[in-house]
Amino acid sequence: MRIGRSTVSTGTAGHRTPTGVFTVLQKKVDHESSIYKGAKMPNMQRLTWTGIAMHAGQLPGYPASHGCVRLPEDFAAKLYTVTKLGTTVIIADNKSSPVNTTKPGLLFSGTTTTQAGPMPAGFTWTPEKAPNGPVSVIVSTADRTGYVFRNGVEIGRASIGGVERLSGTHIYAALATVDASGKRNWISTASVGGRAPNLPDLANKVTIAPEFLSNARALITPGTTLILTDAPVSDRTHSAPGFNILTTQTK
Repeated sequence: MRIGRSTVSTGTAGHRTPTGVFTVLQKKVDHESSIYKGAKMPNMQRLTWTGIAMHAGQLPGYPASHGCVRLPEDFAAKLYTVTKLGTTVIIADNKSSPVNTTKPGLLFSGTTTTQAGPMPAGFTWTPEKAPNGPVSVIVSTADRTGYVFRNGVEIGRASIGGVERLSGTHIYAALATVDASGKRNWISTASVGGRAPNLPDLANKVTIAPEFLSNARALITPGTTLILTDAPVSDRTHSAPGFNILTTQTK
């Protein structure tokens, strides 16, 4: 359920705000930039260790930052109170409004089978690496792999078949409500590049280890993020020593 909305000011040409899926790496109520001569950044929530954060700042009505996401002062303070380290943050550059749908849930329904061919290779599942925190699931066609992250830490991965034709990056968030048949409602929050996938068709083609699917399904709660992408998930999508789940463009 959406609890807030605000205008923002993002990066100027040459300092564009990167799009992608991030986690909150650091929070500080009173913060001064170490890059831009001690510039004040109230209610700062760091997204990368290379200078990208959300914070209170001036909103002139056009892109004006050096890559950060500037927020109104009151909104930044309220947002600060409802997030924590590891919270998933999605930055998108599309202009479409979010759309409610139940379809992403098909990928995690009990009907997903191995109809498309032989079972993919084994999987890893290590939930003890992050016992709690926000959950994000990524299906990467480039890697032919599904990943589960909790609190910004990878806790599982498995080979996935049947997703080769997906193009672009499409992001969904699980809602607290369900439809008449009991399937969880989701909201489509962003679609960058490529046509949105036909999710019922995709669900019929997906092959994935049933145990991995069951483990991932058990973690889905309101706020869980699902990313379907043709981008690879590799060291190049991470920022050291912190963590970006996925970036779809560079700064």
